Amino acid sequence: MQRSSHILILICGMAIAVVVYVSMRERAFIRVATTSLQSQNRQNIVKSIPIAPIIFAGDIMLGRNVETLMRQNGADYPFAEVSSSFAAAWGVVANLEGPIVSQHTQTLDGSLKFSFKSETAELLRAHNIKLVTLANNHGHDQGAAGAQETRHLLDIAGVAHVGDSANIGADDIARMQYGDMPLAVVGFNATWPSFDAAAAIKLVREAAVDGSFTIVEIHWGDEYKTKANTTQRELAQSFIDAGADMIVGHHPHVVEDLELYNGRPIFYSLGNFIFDQYFSKQTQEGLSLALTRAANTIIVKLQPYRIVRSQPQFMNDDERQHWLDEYADMTTTMPTNMVRRGEIIFAR
Repeated sequence: MQRSSHILILICGMAIAVVVYVSMRERAFIRVATTSLQSQNRQNIVKSIPIAPIIFAGDIMLGRNVETLMRQNGADYPFAEVSSSFAAAWGVVANLEGPIVSQHTQTLDGSLKFSFKSETAELLRAHNIKLVTLANNHGHDQGAAGAQETRHLLDIAGVAHVGDSANIGADDIARMQYGDMPLAVVGFNATWPSFDAAAAIKLVREAAVDGSFTIVEIHWGDEYKTKANTTQRELAQSFIDAGADMIVGHHPHVVEDLELYNGRPIFYSLGNFIFDQYFSKQTQEGLSLALTRAANTIIVKLQPYRIVRSQPQFMNDDERQHWLDEYADMTTTMPTNMVRRGEIIFAR
């Protein structure tokens, strides 16, 4: 009897020990699993924090009557209503519609030979304009020397630049880094008779060869026309076939229609951004783009604005929706629901 009691006590003790051991292992497993999950959540949160958007804007012309307004109201006058949005962005990409020179004379009203003050480069940098394209029909308004000085002054100010009015070459690709996504921005001027489409397509292929997200900034099209012409459409599609991920156009001074080709957006013209063309509603409106990336998706938000005495001002929600509805109605080569929603979304 006494021996049976000892055996029973031994068995109970062993059972208790097993229960305690299992309980400790479970607690340890839960602790490790919880720690691992918390760590994973922290990593996911870090990965999901969005990078500030890249803003794309159209033509910036800081001469003629714009220069007069800046002299009267201060150098920052043209950017006053968009400065906070620009400051919050990763950076701004725009078309600089004329040369920056030290031997500057204000462009007369009505003249098409532009000249901007030497302080312009620092002004652009102060408003977070990170890159400008110089590939347009006004880049050589002050001659080859003026074009060269423009690059020099932009370099000093820390503003990247791409492209040339007359030539296609190494200067036509700018490489940057947007978070973990490499960017290649290519700039062309297709308004000159000497424009070499084959050379441009070849350069786009070279820009995209390393997998960079490749953006073509191009000066082209017919002034004051809201529909892209056949040449624009064929060239844009050739750029995308060569590896471009997005096309951003300017020169017509009005917003043109847009297209989705092989899953890639083509914005044929963003219109004016800062200009002194007060003679029509279309020349006093424009479209900017705010590009962000989420995982393998690119989101481009459409941001229309009005230009009030050469000063762009973003539309309020009601105005924006009305503008987007009208824009969707004139667009036949893009899903209209995307346009009305004001977001173009595509895989990358």
